[in-house]
Amino acid sequence: MVVCQFAFGRRIDSWALRMIKEEIMFNWVIYIKQIASSYFTMRGSLINENKILQEEFDDILWNHIRNFLRNLKNLPLWVDREKTHVFSAKLPYDYWSEVFRTGTATDGVRLLSEGLNLMSMIKD
Repeated sequence: MVVCQFAFGRRIDSWALRMIKEEIMFNWVIYIKQIASSYFTMRGSLINENKILQEEFDDILWNHIRNFLRNLKNLPLWVDREKTHVFSAKLPYDYWSEVFRTGTATDGVRLLSEGLNLMSMIKD
């Protein structure tokens, strides 16, 4: 696994550097917002959708978010050496939205076997 060294002496794995690219992170944060929204809805709580990330999250919701991020991290696209070109330049936000929704990028490149399924992504 490729590792990058930062000035503070911390080592960051290549998958982490790819996941936190602005256009990628923007899209997976939308999924976290949806997880939270669905959780509050299933609990019967009314919340302001514009301030959902400002609501207090209980341990169950934090666990769902933790599982989502762990499962996202474990997707093969972050370490697939044949697909490194998709991380070399800044791509439009819609590119990653489509990848996460369908598994295929707007240019036809298949990056995931299928789109993300929130129910399976929040499981242990």
